[in-house]
Amino acid sequence: MGTRASRISTAYFRPRLVAMGLGEVLVIGGCFVVAALLRLGSDAYFMLNYQGGFLKIGLICLVCVLCLYFCDFYDSSVFSNRRELVTRTPNVIGWLSIALGILYYFYPPLGVGRGIFILGIFLVAFGLIGYRIAFLRLSQTLLFAQNTLVLGDGVFARELAREIQKRPESGLRLLGLVSENGLNPGGGPDSGGKPQIVGTTQQLVPLVSQHAVLRLIVAMQDRRGKLPVNELLQLKAQGVVVEDGIQVYESLSAKIPLVGLTPGWLVFTEGFGVSPLQRMCIRLTSLSLALIGLVLSGPLMLLLALLIKLDSPGPVFFRQERVGKRGRIFHLLKFRSMRDNAESDTGPVWAQENDPRVTRVGGFMRKWRLDELPQFFNILRGEMNLVGPRPERLCFVEQLSQKIPFYGYRHMVRPGITGWAQVKYRYADTELSQMEKLQYDLFYCKHRSVGLDLLIAFHTAKIVLSGRGAR
Repeated sequence: MGTRASRISTAYFRPRLVAMGLGEVLVIGGCFVVAALLRLGSDAYFMLNYQGGFLKIGLICLVCVLCLYFCDFYDSSVFSNRRELVTRTPNVIGWLSIALGILYYFYPPLGVGRGIFILGIFLVAFGLIGYRIAFLRLSQTLLFAQNTLVLGDGVFARELAREIQKRPESGLRLLGLVSENGLNPGGGPDSGGKPQIVGTTQQLVPLVSQHAVLRLIVAMQDRRGKLPVNELLQLKAQGVVVEDGIQVYESLSAKIPLVGLTPGWLVFTEGFGVSPLQRMCIRLTSLSLALIGLVLSGPLMLLLALLIKLDSPGPVFFRQERVGKRGRIFHLLKFRSMRDNAESDTGPVWAQENDPRVTRVGGFMRKWRLDELPQFFNILRGEMNLVGPRPERLCFVEQLSQKIPFYGYRHMVRPGITGWAQVKYRYADTELSQMEKLQYDLFYCKHRSVGLDLLIAFHTAKIVLSGRGAR
């Protein structure tokens, strides 16, 4: 149980990203301490120790980390991309200045002084870039990265290898693939970054010894009669960590891969079930947040209802059949954001970018997800939770169930207003994107808990405030 909990937690909060975030707190705090020393000289000691200077700098650190999170500085694509790092840093500084400016305006005693603030902001901008580059280089050294081989050369093995390559924060240095089909070696990853074959299963033991491999990940397409059991046991006895490819992929990407997934793995893996107490806590959390949401958004919902009536003819609310828990059909409530009878000519279709059927008020509501507010009533009626897989229409469910394996597993839990797939992936409007989205939904179904629900709600707030990904 402890190993599983550790693997799950690393999918949410990667140890290296957490360590980097703690280091950034020290960098930010250090920059403002240096700014105080440069600005005040010997008087800085009095300001820091007797005028709450350290507490004020601590507040700055907290706000700055939130701004870094808001600007996606802890996403893998930004972590390893220096261009993104340099171009996004001014955004962080801008948001930090605005947030602190608002705080200081309403409560001036929180301020550290104009001179210290300007100098500190300047130092933080360069300090963050320098620290990030140094941390990335250090994390890729032999001291902090483990040499890794992937056993397998099929579709799943290559997908897993690409996932490792694009996540330097994982602490894995991929050396290449070990062919299960006797394919000729082609060296390590080529200039394009594609994982290459470095040997065959017959050469597994000498390969591990030659390259000082510390981790071996088994991602063979077909293990029956091909899995080198004796070699794996020998390597494990020598201290090499031997891991299952699906579990590693799950912890790296926070999704369960459909490629290579078997019914047997789903049957015997931990998860996909919660105790009655956990189920009650999840439900009570959804009900509580839905009630709070209704109270806070009540005046706004009345205003939106009025604007919808003034903007275009038709009803205020839009009711649509959706598939819920265990395949039950229910009516999803939304504010109408399209013209009335929008699908009379086309039939059921997914929403598209810049959809011409969307009204003026509807476009505004969709950008900020305000059309979803009536679904608080679906939660109170027991048809949905705040967090869960987004419910789909029956016609799409029937279509996708025939083409995507294990699609029906997403109906083992109540659907939600938001979900893990919604905060981790873009809007799904094709069968291929629906397949990608299902991998995140399966991850949620396996690991659902109150803690994960609250984390998803926090991520959702960031996405809504930024206005990203809406249609």
